[in-house]
Amino acid sequence: MRLILFLIFINVTSLPAQTYYNKKPLTFYDLYPWQGEKGYGVGINYYSRPSLEVGIFSSDVPKTGNDWILANQLIFLNTEFAVNNKNAVIAPKIGYELNYVLFIGRISNACYYEFNKNIFDNRLLIEGGASLFGHANLCYGYSLPVLNEEIKNIERHRLSLKINFFHNL
Repeated sequence: MRLILFLIFINVTSLPAQTYYNKKPLTFYDLYPWQGEKGYGVGINYYSRPSLEVGIFSSDVPKTGNDWILANQLIFLNTEFAVNNKNAVIAPKIGYELNYVLFIGRISNACYYEFNKNIFDNRLLIEGGASLFGHANLCYGYSLPVLNEEIKNIERHRLSLKINFFHNL
């Protein structure tokens, strides 16, 4: 009798464990909250003057095959606005951003246009820095001029703070 009770006890207590192990385990892709979502971002850049940046993006989780990687990638369209000494500059941007837990890498192309002087300045921006799972980023960047003509008030070194709001638009 004791043996039968012991076997029933073992069998009953192991049922939750058996059903747990028979289920497909959750992967990183099941838990990641913004896979395939769209959203918008706002930011402040500083390079000899502050500028405001706003834009939209589409995000996804990179297909690396490693379920434990806490990363996401963004493709974004932004616009940067700056005013200095009554001189306005606007810059449409297109770029790619990769967030990996607490680190970020971003590459983009920006075409700055200075209204008063009618000058175009196309630059390749390379940025890297700290990230909070892609929600907030603080980056240092360097801009490489693509054309011979440069806008004098836009330095090559920059700091940027950006906040991303993930949701379907």
